[in-house]
Amino acid sequence: MNLTISNVVPPLRWAGGKIWLLRYLKANHNFNNYHEPFLGGGAIFINVTPHHNVYLNDSNSELINFYTQVKDNIESLISYLKKYENKNNKDDYYKIRSRRVNDPIKALVEEVTDDKTLPKFERKQRQIDHAKELTGGAALIKLGDKISNVTDITNTPPTNWGSNRRLEYFEWAEEVINNCPKVNTSLEKYFKDSIQKGREKLQ
Repeated sequence: MNLTISNVVPPLRWAGGKIWLLRYLKANHNFNNYHEPFLGGGAIFINVTPHHNVYLNDSNSELINFYTQVKDNIESLISYLKKYENKNNKDDYYKIRSRRVNDPIKALVEEVTDDKTLPKFERKQRQIDHAKELTGGAALIKLGDKISNVTDITNTPPTNWGSNRRLEYFEWAEEVINNCPKVNTSLEKYFKDSIQKGREKLQ
């Protein structure tokens, strides 16, 4: 196809943008098809005029949704964005981002984070009680955390931790993991073996 190079500013600023490639694209350069596997800000695509098949793609579903709205609902999109015309600053950006849903990492962190305002005994009891409600991902994090802690307490305990305190930790950690959903047989066995080694070392 013949490409006519224009000079359009991309609607988004995107890390790893390809606008610098435009200087290498000359008018009337011939292509059979135009493929964009990593659309991003779309700098190349919006600056050429295609006359044949065009294939646009990106792994970011929110980005694809943005371009879909530009194509199908541009007036509604402009109207919506005008609400934020005077809120284009760092503080408002973080407020909007904090309201995002379906953030799997944030959800996992929230699942396994203790409420530090509570007394220590209550926090520890809550871990036991809450363990059975954990999702599979959070249960894996909890399992890895307890394996790491048990190993450290067995091999390099804090200097002020005597035998009784270490045994108490092993018992508490065991209660937490026993209440967790079963998610990985190998790691669960490794945890049990680690607890056993820790107790044997204290005999």
